[in-house]
Amino acid sequence: MQGQVNRLDDAWLSTRHAVPTIRDLRSRAEEIRVGAIERAGGRLGIDDMREEQREALELLTRSIVNKLLHAPVVRLRAQSGHQEGPAMLEAARALLGLDDRESGPAGFGRYPATARASQRSAVSSPRPRPRASRSASSP
Repeated sequence: MQGQVNRLDDAWLSTRHAVPTIRDLRSRAEEIRVGAIERAGGRLGIDDMREEQREALELLTRSIVNKLLHAPVVRLRAQSGHQEGPAMLEAARALLGLDDRESGPAGFGRYPATARASQRSAVSSPRPRPRASRSASSP
């Protein structure tokens, strides 16, 4: 019995190093979720929604965030107890921009402006037409 307790203690201690990264990741995702709802509020008519519709929207968006974060969070916890855990947590923080102080509340840094500009140019300029494939029998 004591062996099982010790293993549980060791497992808990080894995964606790992932807690700040997971907390920051969830916080960033929540900021993005809330910001997206606020930006889309006018188009969705949030002010005119009934309470149960607002709750359904909240449930839907939280569910999407939780599903997207589930596998990364599980892997962060699992890997944090391994020898390469600290390096992996550091890489995850860098990849996800969790330590980027210039990123603003949505946590994207300058990326959205660049993405929006490229989307605008893609929308405003005509798309190139796909070339017709030539068959072997064509001259």
